[in-house]
Amino acid sequence: MTPPTMIPRETSPVEEEAETSPHRVVERRWRLRGSSADYQLRIRFMQDFSQCLAEARRKAGLNQEDCAHLLGVSQSHISRLELGRAVPSVSDLCGIGVLFGRTMEGMVEPLFRDRAATIRERLFDLPEPRLKWLTRFARHNALRTLEARVERIARYYDR
Repeated sequence: MTPPTMIPRETSPVEEEAETSPHRVVERRWRLRGSSADYQLRIRFMQDFSQCLAEARRKAGLNQEDCAHLLGVSQSHISRLELGRAVPSVSDLCGIGVLFGRTMEGMVEPLFRDRAATIRERLFDLPEPRLKWLTRFARHNALRTLEARVERIARYYDR
């Protein structure tokens, strides 16, 4: 059954090839999950990540085959990451972080900053549940800690 937002139509062979390219598959998968702003943020992240990966690799004097060998992936996977046609897995991010001496937070900074800001906004209108006093106390402490954490993150990125 076709979702109501998608209208089937005839496509040319060129359009079919473009629709099945790795970049389009990633875009389509991301577009189906979440809002337009979320989609734009993810696309910006992929562009930034791709540029940073290629730049770090070149500065280190490594070629794609070297990186692929060290990370245990194919050279084409490194190429797709650098072109923004593949979404890096957690394993990819960890390996790249170790390889180039970067933290995972630094590599996903735009997403990290956006999520911290969203949580910060939602923290103040969180509904009060009916809980026993001990659970309410633990929840209150956890939320205070979370509030302090997102404030630190906001100050760090607002510098």
